[in-house]
Amino acid sequence: ISVLAEGIYLGRAYPILAQSIRGRASSGYLKELLIRLSVLERSQDFLRTAFLFESEIRKGSVRPLAQQAGREKSFSGPFSFLHFPWGMDFLASTLFDAEFASELTRRYVELDDGLTHDMIVAARANEPEHLKAIMDGNAREASKIRLRMWPACFVHALRGRPFLKLKIAEAIALSLRVAGMPKYFKVIPLCHCIHNQLNVLRCAAAVELYRRDHGRAPVDLGRLVPRYLPALPRDSFNHFRPLRYQAEGEMFKVYSLGPDREDGGGVIALDWDAFLLDHERAPGDI
Repeated sequence: ISVLAEGIYLGRAYPILAQSIRGRASSGYLKELLIRLSVLERSQDFLRTAFLFESEIRKGSVRPLAQQAGREKSFSGPFSFLHFPWGMDFLASTLFDAEFASELTRRYVELDDGLTHDMIVAARANEPEHLKAIMDGNAREASKIRLRMWPACFVHALRGRPFLKLKIAEAIALSLRVAGMPKYFKVIPLCHCIHNQLNVLRCAAAVELYRRDHGRAPVDLGRLVPRYLPALPRDSFNHFRPLRYQAEGEMFKVYSLGPDREDGGGVIALDWDAFLLDHERAPGDI
């Protein structure tokens, strides 16, 4: 929610800030704007904090469910929302205990930590498709486990009761991993829109300061480092290559390819309202 709010606020402020850079703002204003934009850009963690926080909430909610199942020897009470095949209460009456609760919790924490790591990596790399593939694969795996529950139980039972208990705990943990999981991959493009809007504004302010100091725009963005910018901002919608830049005399243009990852020459700006409605069908550059 905080990322969405930040995106909406910046989306509304972006054209105003861009216009202020193109206008007759003082050099002092541009320097202060550059400082404040740089602080905001450095604070971007691409959902890492949010992912870790929500992971702790999920893991904290599973522990009492596992303990309840082990204490009551019941599946239908704490886990009925998982829609496992009939007969799970029979297994619960013979297998669920404190050891089962501990194993279920351990296995779920392990799976959730792995998924959270994948989410953080995909978000920072701006790879929503990769995260979607991971989450879809997890959902398919959980579905197969539920469909094959009883044949698998028969096979596992041949290896003894402790092994069967471990496998039942693992099956429930796998299902819990995907139950009610939000489609986090849809938020990733929004984070990178925010990131690239900040970088475009930073570059534009730095180019304008350079132009005032030298009487012309720089021939390339590399001329801004290190006096105006500590490092060259990258476009996360273009494989983290430098932002697009065009200059002719005192006129210049800085832009990101935007979420459609197509180079429109900076002619058509991203329709922010359309983007918020459908991240996958929003043409235009930032």
